[in-house]
Amino acid sequence: RTHTSITHTRGKESAMNISSETSSITPPLHSNNSDEEIATFTPLLPKQRKENNYSILNTYNSNPTISKTSTLNKEQENYEVRNLQKYHKCFHPFMDTSGSATSILKGLSYLTLLGIVVGVLMPKNNDLPTPSYRYLSSIIGYTYFIFWCSSFYPQILSNYERKSTEGLSVDFSIINFLGYICYSSYTSLLYWNTDIQQLYQERHSTLIENGDGDGQATQNVAKITVQSNDVAFALHAVLFSAIWIYQLFLYGGLKWHGGKFPLSRIFVVFVCLIVASISLYVYLILNFDTNKPSRSKWAMEHLNWLDFLYFLSFIKVAITLSKYIPQVVLNARRKTCAGWNVWNIILDFAGAVLSFVQLLGDAIDLDDFSSVTGNSAKLGLSIISIGFDITFFLQHYVWYPDDHSNALQKEVELII
Repeated sequence: RTHTSITHTRGKESAMNISSETSSITPPLHSNNSDEEIATFTPLLPKQRKENNYSILNTYNSNPTISKTSTLNKEQENYEVRNLQKYHKCFHPFMDTSGSATSILKGLSYLTLLGIVVGVLMPKNNDLPTPSYRYLSSIIGYTYFIFWCSSFYPQILSNYERKSTEGLSVDFSIINFLGYICYSSYTSLLYWNTDIQQLYQERHSTLIENGDGDGQATQNVAKITVQSNDVAFALHAVLFSAIWIYQLFLYGGLKWHGGKFPLSRIFVVFVCLIVASISLYVYLILNFDTNKPSRSKWAMEHLNWLDFLYFLSFIKVAITLSKYIPQVVLNARRKTCAGWNVWNIILDFAGAVLSFVQLLGDAIDLDDFSSVTGNSAKLGLSIISIGFDITFFLQHYVWYPDDHSNALQKEVELII
């Protein structure tokens, strides 16, 4: 009886000690907390704690708001990771923003092989007299087409991954779009419009005297060197330069920052002058009366649609000359090329070189170097692009080398 009493007394003391130790943890009875929340504050044995965890988990999963939000976030993360995996598998060399030699060789090799296949399969220029050179010209032309077309993709993918257009000049993107509208009009009309083709041949054809000494001469009909790959590239460039502008709008690149308009004043004036001059030229052609003798000789010679296309080509060359300047200035001001994808430069440079080679090769095969000056837009684009791309190469690799330019790729690889 004595032993039982002692044990009972010790049990009461032990229970009182546990109660006093947990009184600071256990919420008061008058609390508004639910039973499940009260249970989480009470010290439990391992078995009881395990059962309680299952209870809390079931309560969490039974809450539709929490459960749906968690599921949606997880599905969104998985979707983004899968998208990044697809991009990096398909475009792995082009996602290397550091511009390493290995990535450059791989990327250019893939695109060159694709250009060869497309060049062999596409129709050839029958105006070229040498049958074997027709294939070579087509391969060179469609390889440059693929290089120049592909130069738009890395920036688009980079903007999509970063959900930002920081480092991409707004002035450059908008004036680029305007320039390609002019260039696509120039190439398309010269390639498809028979009236303009006739005007071109009348102006550039020459008479060649026969060697018989009889004073007779034969007409050397001028050939237009605008080819199908030129038209395809111009139309493609209009579409994807428009996507650049859409991304600027989507990711806030066109918003006012610190009370400043995203476009520079000089750029706005320049664009307004271009649009006004094009509109004025069209108005003069539509309202020009050739029957009036009071018209000047210059107006009689140049107020026609062929010269209007040349005018558009000069605008495109001027835009190409000026459009790179904002990006060069932006890189110099930030002391970095981060955000300006190096593949824009690599592919643009490779395409410009091949475009110039095709134009010169066609002139040699035709034995008519007037076709080079007759396609002044293509000549000017090639030379100017090569010059500015060399400047960008110096900025990226020499003046402002950025060790962290490939940080985004490393982060994505860690996620994957």
